[in-house]
Amino acid sequence: MSWPTSLSDWVACRRGEPSKNFFLAAVKIALSLAIKLDSRCEMNSDGYITEGDIVFSNVVVNAELTGDSDFRTKSWTDKESGKSRDLNVRAAILCLGRVFFELFTSGAALPPKPIENTDTESSFLSISEGKKTSTVSVDDGIESYESAIHERLHASYSKSPFAMKISNCPGGERGILSIPNKHRRAFDQDEERSALMLMQTAGVPSSVCRLINDMLMNDELGDFGSLFRHDFSDVVEDLKQMCDNPDLFLYDTLPTRFMPVICDNMYGRGKELQVADDIAGKVSSPKAEGMKQEVIMISGHSGCGKSMLVNELMTSLEKNGWGIIQCKFDTLSSGTSAVILAFDQFFSDINTMPDLVNNLEIQVIRDRIIETFDEANLEFLCSVVPSLRCFASKKGSIDSNLHRSLFNSSEVQNSKYRLNLLINLMAKLISSERRPLLLFLDDLHWADDAAVDLLNTILEDVGEEAGFGSSASHTLLIGAFRNNEVACEHPLFKCLQQIKQDDHVSLSEIQLRGLRREDVELMVSDALSYPRRLTRSLSKLIHQKSMGNPLFVRELLNDLCAENLLTYSLSSRKWEWDEDTIQEKNVSNSVAELLTRQLLRLPDAVLRGLRVMSCFGAKVHQRVLSYVKDACGNSDIIIELDCALSEGLIEHSKDIFKFRHDMIYEAVVRGIDRNDQINMIGELIKTLLTRTFGEEIDNILFVIVDLINRLGSAMTPNSVDHLQCARLNLSAGEKSIQTADFASALGYIESGISFLGRGSWDSNYSLTLSLFEKYAVVNWAQGNIDAMKASIETVSKHARCFDDKLKSIHLLVHSLGLDGKSAKATSHCIAVLEYLGESFPQNIDDPSCIAQELLDLKLRLKAFIPATETTFRVNDFPVMQDHKKLEAMSFLYESACSSYQQKSPLFNIVSARMVKLSLDHGICVQSSLGFASTALAFVLVLRDISEGYRLGKFALSLVSSNSAFKVLLPEVYCIVYGIVRSVF
Repeated sequence: MSWPTSLSDWVACRRGEPSKNFFLAAVKIALSLAIKLDSRCEMNSDGYITEGDIVFSNVVVNAELTGDSDFRTKSWTDKESGKSRDLNVRAAILCLGRVFFELFTSGAALPPKPIENTDTESSFLSISEGKKTSTVSVDDGIESYESAIHERLHASYSKSPFAMKISNCPGGERGILSIPNKHRRAFDQDEERSALMLMQTAGVPSSVCRLINDMLMNDELGDFGSLFRHDFSDVVEDLKQMCDNPDLFLYDTLPTRFMPVICDNMYGRGKELQVADDIAGKVSSPKAEGMKQEVIMISGHSGCGKSMLVNELMTSLEKNGWGIIQCKFDTLSSGTSAVILAFDQFFSDINTMPDLVNNLEIQVIRDRIIETFDEANLEFLCSVVPSLRCFASKKGSIDSNLHRSLFNSSEVQNSKYRLNLLINLMAKLISSERRPLLLFLDDLHWADDAAVDLLNTILEDVGEEAGFGSSASHTLLIGAFRNNEVACEHPLFKCLQQIKQDDHVSLSEIQLRGLRREDVELMVSDALSYPRRLTRSLSKLIHQKSMGNPLFVRELLNDLCAENLLTYSLSSRKWEWDEDTIQEKNVSNSVAELLTRQLLRLPDAVLRGLRVMSCFGAKVHQRVLSYVKDACGNSDIIIELDCALSEGLIEHSKDIFKFRHDMIYEAVVRGIDRNDQINMIGELIKTLLTRTFGEEIDNILFVIVDLINRLGSAMTPNSVDHLQCARLNLSAGEKSIQTADFASALGYIESGISFLGRGSWDSNYSLTLSLFEKYAVVNWAQGNIDAMKASIETVSKHARCFDDKLKSIHLLVHSLGLDGKSAKATSHCIAVLEYLGESFPQNIDDPSCIAQELLDLKLRLKAFIPATETTFRVNDFPVMQDHKKLEAMSFLYESACSSYQQKSPLFNIVSARMVKLSLDHGICVQSSLGFASTALAFVLVLRDISEGYRLGKFALSLVSSNSAFKVLLPEVYCIVYGIVRSVF
């Protein structure tokens, strides 16, 4: 390697270059020299570096490699008697400081060499504080002397030309220390001031001035101390910070900053981030196909940086083409609706980004969704995830008549698993080798049983069963939770135990603890734009109080500044603090208390805006805030929240305002008086109901209903229509049932009932009937059988006609069948069918009666379909339209199920009656089971195998003819393939 130019020539060539470029290049050269000199000190610990080697004229620069430099000649000598290694390093730092002075001042000469001070006969420190001077001598004891030295080190920069004394300090003006000693050399203050003034005149940044000044003073304390540690690490670190982040540490940006600015950098989580990144690499690998489902669970106390760690990973993965679905649970959103909302946001983002809409891989995903889901399931998903409707082109529309049944109890029973299964399939469909998927479930400690069940289903390997292969390996699931809030009885704890035992899942657990002291040092240094060596004592104090919790560190720094315990002096251009004052003052050891104090220091308007925002939960859409922008004493809540945004309390992204951290949200809520909160929520409810209509209400339905239910019927203002509150709760309950979120649905329906006044069965009959019918359904779905029966009895007692009892009776019949009480279920069905015009013979146990029923049906079939035809044609049958007959088919279906369980002959008559209704009035969902059951009756009772075969074949065609009919496919297949065809 050639070294073609000396440092003096390099400086000469750089004259006239923009100052920022010159200083950055000079810092790189200085860093190279410090690193090389430090390594040589380490390798030659038995040698001594002479001052003659470390001089400006002996430095050469490699023009081909920016920032690389070295000393031209090296005069390594044996260790001289009486020279310790510490003294060698201090001497080297002093000499290197002189080189740096000439480098940054473009070759200016350093003021005269320091002179020897031998005026005193004994070692002592003279501490001047105003007019009072006290002297500390070595004779007073080494502890007193070292204590004085420590104070001298802390105030060493006070000799800077920018200020000869420290100002803006809570303790008042500090004195300047002078340390005359016959064994040390000291700069004359005028000469020292001249050296620093030269750097200032040359435009050298204050950070470089500070470093060089301290290096020149490094030999000042003799054998008792040093401004640097016993190596070059502090010098190297100072310069490295300037190189890595010149805007913060090199250029003079501090005068514009008077408060700490915590960067969104990852501190002390490099290993954890690397572990997560390596796992993501497995997921995106071409070899990932067929591998285990990768799951990462990140745990730790609040504020330890769980979400920040995942956000850092997501930023990197998104740049590499990953799809991201982020779900966050909180106290107001703990069910499956939170997960569904996250999927909806995922498709909404794609729909609004043209680059993604036209992306080839996105088109492939769209095709896979359309090809995998049949019409009914796709329609179901679109109703649950509205943005999916715009993303996926539908293959057709579903005839609404096909779903016109009184109460499909089997669908309600299976809808929860159906939704979970479809979400699982969708998650796997939207992931691929070229576009892996990251599903992040944050704050799982808030998740309820339904959400955890969905998590378990997502982890199931159902790809191959779905017919498109297993792509689970291209989906990375990450969960985050507070481990101190997940006890043994928590559903998440049980879920984690199951995951650990699952052979198809690879679980990686990452537990975040407090940051190390070194990480806190870096965090504080970055926040103050101040070198680590000068903030080390403050960082130690903060680390002790915060236990390394990143959020605590951030808030403690802000609190120290707000309390004037940490200040920035414009005159001396440095941060100042008093450790003893901080220790003595009652600085909180609680993050919550720090946040509360910070909130109380905000302007009233900003705090009011945050409190209004907290009424909607941890996050709220800007559209909702626009409706209430001037409510609760606000002039414009959006403007007020922008101020909170600048304070780092909230975030604003994609029209969503959200609190930066859960603890900030909790602190805001705690600071609201209960009565004030009630009045505030009441005004928000009234404002939203007044300013939203029709579709607008539907778009923010759950927002309004959640506000209403937080007050309840007792505290909701009389100015708000309670019946409207009941209707809105009913709508929210129905939507929750649709998404199989029965826990939330139960809460909405109960709240709706509470808003009904006395005599509601008389004054608001339809609304009351609907609420109690839904109340019975959701209680049954949740397994609350006693509550279901009580609701059914209430409906039966107050119903104005028998038709209004049918839904409740249907639910009762279905629950009795599942409970093994088939005879009782059949009895209820027969009574209802008699009312619907389907009477049954009294002697149903008589074989001749059953045979006659089947023979009559055979004649009807011959009249409907010529004997020359070998198969029935679905197109020959119209769709059933008669609402009463549709209800009859529903109860006939329940009768068939219960009588089959009883092994009752009634099964044959009920089956024949279902076929007769289909011939007379058209087909419906239950028709396929009627034809299949009748085929079984023809074979077993009439021994008419050919007619039974023809009916069974038609049942198979019918159940497959429309996606809506496939709900009964298992029953039809079981009868036809399991029994009828076994005869042949």
